[in-house]
Amino acid sequence: MVLLGSTTNAIAQTPTALNTVNFVGDIDSSLPANGGTSFNSDDAIISFSIATEFATSTNELGVLAAASIDGFHRTGDGCGDSIYSLDVTTLIAGTAMRPADVFTAAGVKVLDASTAGVADGVNIDALSRDPSNCDLIISTNTTALLSGSAFRPDDLIRWNSINGFSLLQQTNFGTNIDAVHYLSASRWLVSLDVGTQLPDIAGLDEQIFEIGSTFQLLALDLRSLDSSWDAADINALWALPQPIIESIFSDSFE
Repeated sequence: MVLLGSTTNAIAQTPTALNTVNFVGDIDSSLPANGGTSFNSDDAIISFSIATEFATSTNELGVLAAASIDGFHRTGDGCGDSIYSLDVTTLIAGTAMRPADVFTAAGVKVLDASTAGVADGVNIDALSRDPSNCDLIISTNTTALLSGSAFRPDDLIRWNSINGFSLLQQTNFGTNIDAVHYLSASRWLVSLDVGTQLPDIAGLDEQIFEIGSTFQLLALDLRSLDSSWDAADINALWALPQPIIESIFSDSFE
């Protein structure tokens, strides 16, 4: 079983149960597929089923000659279309997207880096969305001055077009957060740019962690599925939690 959890600071914490995890690897890699093997590139989004432990792969932005998908978040949360960020400037639907732009597959910029005052050389390399208000949740590849405040590459940052950039969570990991998915106001999935010792567990760049303000839990280890991930890391991340059965039953009796 690939869902694991361990923590020393918060013994009662358990990982959020997940149905599906979508992610992008930084190099070509492979995963088990129904009837064979799914081979994936850095411009393809892998959809991995926790129940079946099988993967599929799609190039949602088409085949990108030189760019990698650096962040994305799925539609279906009430906040509009799926959104993406890339690691190098690339034409999407006829519009040049900088590495700090967040955009849809139709070429619409949700976050325009130039308008928002994001300097050249700063990449948004972790991207998610808060469904309660549709704010973007991001992290940058380097220390960046945004809305008058300095943010480090291990900070989780909130952005909306009215209030600009603000700190969501300071992790103090000491290494770049390479992918993020917003689970709740106090829980996020993350993956790291390089392996590092976290306060609770040893963190590797091909693993996905669930973090809160005081804990880290191992959610998914891709090395347990295919050895090609020993040399790969996770560039982008989105997840679908399992329904909370208890709330469904309790609601039906109210």
